[in-house]
Amino acid sequence: MIVTIDGPAGAGKSTVARLLAERLQFNFLDTGAMYRAVTWAALEGGLDLTDGERLSEMATRIELRIDAGRVSVDGVDVSEAIRTPEITSKIKFIADPPAVRSVLVDLQRRFVGDRNFVTEGRDQGTVAFPHAECKVFLTATSETRARRRWNQLPAENRPQLSAILQQQEERDQRDRERSGASCCRRRCTTIPNGWSFSGTGGRSTGGMGWGKAVGLERSRIGLGGPIRGTGELRKLQKASSSPGRTKAIGT
Repeated sequence: MIVTIDGPAGAGKSTVARLLAERLQFNFLDTGAMYRAVTWAALEGGLDLTDGERLSEMATRIELRIDAGRVSVDGVDVSEAIRTPEITSKIKFIADPPAVRSVLVDLQRRFVGDRNFVTEGRDQGTVAFPHAECKVFLTATSETRARRRWNQLPAENRPQLSAILQQQEERDQRDRERSGASCCRRRCTTIPNGWSFSGTGGRSTGGMGWGKAVGLERSRIGLGGPIRGTGELRKLQKASSSPGRTKAIGT
């Protein structure tokens, strides 16, 4: 079973996906780390970041591994190196070219195979895994997302919060305009205020967060206690929405 979590940058997709994977005892795929790792490899190799063809060739050659939260490229652990502001500012050169994205989407599908996975990323529910059994759109206000990014950076390297916000708005614009990598929100019920779970009749959960929002929905359909496996997740999905609908969670 595949659960996809889409949404804009800084919304907390990786955090929520990781926690959900732990709860379900699923594997977790951090696709953002994949794009960051390829960005790091391109910079290390001195490649022209405007040459999409060379970048896609490089992406097919490198050995990219993600294991227990650690990321390596050709045997080099880059888990911390890929989280720097420099990588963040250059990742657009890897994320934008369709040829490069195609290579990474193919790699994501091979990573997942026929196993149970929670995956996160802007195009997971629309491009990478359009037939995923459960799709979630996670969002938050621009200010909340920017502050979250700012708090993740080491204190000695933090730029102004306004700079993070501007960078984020530019990335949001590129994501909206990017061809072949649409976000699943177009297929979602949009819930603008508070943490909510589609299928709750539009009621906000008042900023509760993922776990309590799911708990609210489980209570509505007569399920109690924590999610205990794929059977209950499928039951939750079936009862919450019509076939093929995507759940939306937001702040």
